[in-house]
Amino acid sequence: MILTATVSSAAGTPTGTVTFQDAATTLGTASLNAAGQATCMVSSLAVGSHGITAIYGGGAGFSGSTSASLAQTVNRASTLTQVSAPAVSGTDQSISFTATVSAAAPGSGTPSGTVQFQIDAVDFGAPVALANGVAQSTATSSLSRGVHTITAAYSPDAGFSSSSGSAQIREVTPPANDNFANSILLSGVSATSTVSTVGAGKEPGEPNHAGNAGGHSVWWTWVAPDSGNVQIDTVHSTFDTLLAVYTGSAVNALTAVPDGSNGNDPSGGTLTSKVVFAVKRGTVYRLAVDGSNGATGTAKLRVNYSTTPPAAPTGVSASDGASASMVLVTWNAVSGATGYQVWRSTSNRTGKARESASSTSLEHRLTIPVLWRESPTGIGSSR
Repeated sequence: MILTATVSSAAGTPTGTVTFQDAATTLGTASLNAAGQATCMVSSLAVGSHGITAIYGGGAGFSGSTSASLAQTVNRASTLTQVSAPAVSGTDQSISFTATVSAAAPGSGTPSGTVQFQIDAVDFGAPVALANGVAQSTATSSLSRGVHTITAAYSPDAGFSSSSGSAQIREVTPPANDNFANSILLSGVSATSTVSTVGAGKEPGEPNHAGNAGGHSVWWTWVAPDSGNVQIDTVHSTFDTLLAVYTGSAVNALTAVPDGSNGNDPSGGTLTSKVVFAVKRGTVYRLAVDGSNGATGTAKLRVNYSTTPPAAPTGVSASDGASASMVLVTWNAVSGATGYQVWRSTSNRTGKARESASSTSLEHRLTIPVLWRESPTGIGSSR
């Protein structure tokens, strides 16, 4: 508060200083200005009643004087208590609550004291001491499904009044693939999966996906059917997604796949994510989708695998077989081929005679042989 004393005289405007006192306690000293006034800022008065006097020490041509005692009552400063809690949480997640207590205008200062947290009007843990106006509850993972009210009741120290605040939290059943160990298995060269991330959490040791803290991740597992390329995206998801791909068998020991993380895909909209990278046959890939800065919604994951068929066989030659009616066809091995077919035709049309081979030679009664190599996704020829 600001204390003001005015010293006046019929002989002119007094000069000098004024001392402000609370009974026998000096609160401060100030010089008179040109209007004969002195002001003093006081913040040390305790809650309660006080008798304030102003003592003028006199000046050139002016004698000293003391004012009558002014009764001043100091009340506790009002406070505002705010509670922070996640709006939605999965029933298996460990969560805690934060209370922030501040002085309400015109009060000032940082409140101290304790906060008692409550869940649905029942005390949760012991009172927590404020540190710089903030109190943090212990964690809990035992909230049942439904809506719960979290309350923080502030018990003040000297100088501040009590207050309370509350917030609501909705506990939901988390998605089935919330945890790494419960990832959804995708198979084949093309797959789509849709999951709500509402209620999902983030596991201890889980990395930040696409360089963002996120906080509500879900997981899939996909095994590459062959070596080639794969595109994975979150097009048509309803929130700002984070997408990351890893190898590894534990959530805290994952290896990021090169080119396997993305926060925004401009080609599909800034809220979606897309990655394209080379894969190796039989490799197990771990796919994580999270929400940028904690966003949640419906995640739609799409996997599309493609490969380049093996090249046509080279070094194809034919020679006499074991008898006059036999021909021996040989060729060079083709990288990526899983088998070979030799046809008695100039195409691989159904109904033409053929023989299959797993090595690089075949002996049979054939005319006009045409050699085809096989792969999981295509067939090519060489005459």
